[in-house]
Amino acid sequence: MELQSEKIDLIVPSLIAARGVFKAAVKDAKNAAFKRPDGKVSTYTTLDSAIEAVNEALLTNGIYYTQQTDIGERGIVLHTRFLHTSGQWIGSTYPVHPVKNDPQGEGSALTYARRYALMALAGIAPEDDDGNAATKAAERDNTADDAAAQEWVDALTGADSLAALDSLAKELATSGLSAAGKTKARAAYSAAKHKLAKAA
Repeated sequence: MELQSEKIDLIVPSLIAARGVFKAAVKDAKNAAFKRPDGKVSTYTTLDSAIEAVNEALLTNGIYYTQQTDIGERGIVLHTRFLHTSGQWIGSTYPVHPVKNDPQGEGSALTYARRYALMALAGIAPEDDDGNAATKAAERDNTADDAAAQEWVDALTGADSLAALDSLAKELATSGLSAAGKTKARAAYSAAKHKLAKAA
């Protein structure tokens, strides 16, 4: 079974561009039948979440994905392909193993195969909501710290005397600014002190 077109020189750059803006495949559903070691209900990524994570980025970069089933020697197989506007493509084959040999069992197994085959080909992994929230919180904290550091830089740069500058430096030492923020502010202090000393 071929897993890519003869040439992939045009689809690869598009895939790299798409990969850079894929969203998180959030675990957006709960499985009450399973619990984690901490006692919480197990969560998983639905097919909708997996599609939402990659579809927009793929289409923006000229790539359409398709998933088709076939009957192989060992049963049902799922073929997933990323098709580029150039005609080039890459793909994968994933076995479908129903727990029960009835329409519901086959449907569940196919949905399972579709989401994991899509995520595997896209190179993404499921992400917990908690982890996603923590990441966003950290990003907000970093943004706030950068803003606070810039305020200190502006204040130190705007000091009109060495006495005022030294007073600000003492306040900076006891402030709640992060180490990185203080390093940035101290650089501004040194530059401002040199400028004021030269002007005196």
